[in-house]
Amino acid sequence: MAMIRLILSMALVALVALALGCDPVDACDEDQRYDNGQCIPCPPDSVVDGDTCVCDDELATYEADECLLPEPDGGLMDDEDAGMGGNAEASCMAYCSFIKGCLGDNSVVQSVAIDVVVAAGVEDQDVTQCLGDCLSTADDPADQAALDCFETSNAAASCDGDQSLAGVEEALAIVDGCCTDDASGLCERLCGAVLSSDIAASMVPACQ
Repeated sequence: MAMIRLILSMALVALVALALGCDPVDACDEDQRYDNGQCIPCPPDSVVDGDTCVCDDELATYEADECLLPEPDGGLMDDEDAGMGGNAEASCMAYCSFIKGCLGDNSVVQSVAIDVVVAAGVEDQDVTQCLGDCLSTADDPADQAALDCFETSNAAASCDGDQSLAGVEEALAIVDGCCTDDASGLCERLCGAVLSSDIAASMVPACQ
């Protein structure tokens, strides 16, 4: 029965395309991707891009008709499960997204201070190490305060995707403002990464 429905669906798409005199891809709705004669809906947290879907969250991967976020162990979890996993997971994801978006993706940092980003646990767009390190001490009150600060500050910032020196300055100002407690394991690791670059270190007095 399922096979019959599939065949009928494929035939319907082809007939609609023929009737409209257009490419079969154009017969699909704007929130559907075209795949082998079928119009397949993209998840609500994504947009259509040709024959695939692109997830709204840049850290997520489109797989098996879902947007999946990386887990600390290198696996994948869907966006809904990520929100159900507790505040620590969500806060660490926001923190690592900040490191990647405001520092790792910045062309200035890539040119002169990429070691800072790698030392912070983000390498080649992969945040797995960052997430694992963050979660290892996320239950500590000092880390919780720092993570809350990063999440709040990043939400109001414009450094994500900024390729200029101003974007770097804004990102490092956030680090300077959030890493004020020497008891934070998160900030100890991040400051260690910042201090690997004389240029970055000079812009974050809190890490001195």
